[in-house]
Amino acid sequence: MVDEPVILGDGQYGMPMEYLLVLQEVAMEYGVPPQVIMKGTGVPLDALVQHEARIGHRSFSQGIKNLIETIDDPALPILYAKRMTMQRHGALGLAFQAAKNLAETAELLTKYIDTRSGGGQRFELVESDETVAIVFTIERQELGENVERFEYLALLFNIEYLGRYLTGTIQEPVATEIHLTSSPYSDIPSDLLLPGLAIKYEQPINQVVTPKEYFYRPLVTTDPSMFKVAMEQVEKEMIPYESIVDIAAIVRNRLREHNGKLPSLTQMSEDLHLSSSSLKRKLKQVGATYQQLRESVLFHKANVLLGTTKYTVEQIADMLGYADPSNFNKAFKQWSGLTPSEYRKQQKQAN
Repeated sequence: MVDEPVILGDGQYGMPMEYLLVLQEVAMEYGVPPQVIMKGTGVPLDALVQHEARIGHRSFSQGIKNLIETIDDPALPILYAKRMTMQRHGALGLAFQAAKNLAETAELLTKYIDTRSGGGQRFELVESDETVAIVFTIERQELGENVERFEYLALLFNIEYLGRYLTGTIQEPVATEIHLTSSPYSDIPSDLLLPGLAIKYEQPINQVVTPKEYFYRPLVTTDPSMFKVAMEQVEKEMIPYESIVDIAAIVRNRLREHNGKLPSLTQMSEDLHLSSSSLKRKLKQVGATYQQLRESVLFHKANVLLGTTKYTVEQIADMLGYADPSNFNKAFKQWSGLTPSEYRKQQKQAN
């Protein structure tokens, strides 16, 4: 039996204490003491030496808020991301390092991110003919645009940075892009960015986009025996989170993983071994309905496909399970106020 992790501070999603330590390290470079970063988090200073404990996601975000309000430097998310080495990510980081290619590491990320985020973050892979995108979503964000920008940029840059390390391309130009939904705070010095990397703001989704060839390039650190050992530990660390993720998150994840037409309430209920009435009741208890979750996922999938692929609107409608493209057009306009074609044109103009 694996014990549930101890979460200190505020927030039901437990982030590794190691991540808070990295915030402290960045702050110390600027002469800012730990007490400043810990202010308002509800986490005592001695927690910094409790490596097995976790910090609630709101407290972690408060630490970020303290950092960016104390130090006026647009490079902070990049500096933080570069300190987030493979070892900082525990057993999952070790599995990344020993995997076959970036495709396999991305699959691990989407499946086992709860071991690092405690349940508050989600990743999705989207492949087109020429590129692969890793789409990142924070389930709840409550401390404003500046904190949100920091978290998204830091994590997506960390994914890109570690990918370069694993493929031995830190100094090699690779045509990758980081897309952020937020507006820019200030220019980041170009010497801090990786060769070939572009950061684009005010985009429809938060993601990192890489060339497909690069994504399937063998890693220089591949080690099958180490991968097996690391994955045994990752599986153990995943056990506590399999029982604490709420029903809305479970349904949302099942819908996101589904290809083609999304299942009906009855089909989802059968998949979860529940009656339709039980599933409706459980969703109501967490303030959600199946229709809301279904439409949210459809809109998200449509956003990703329209913004990152060259599929026609008709092809995307078919991929999402619409027999009639006109029904997809109507639904998308209800969601966004634009038709799919208008939305895609707007995104191209923004780029």
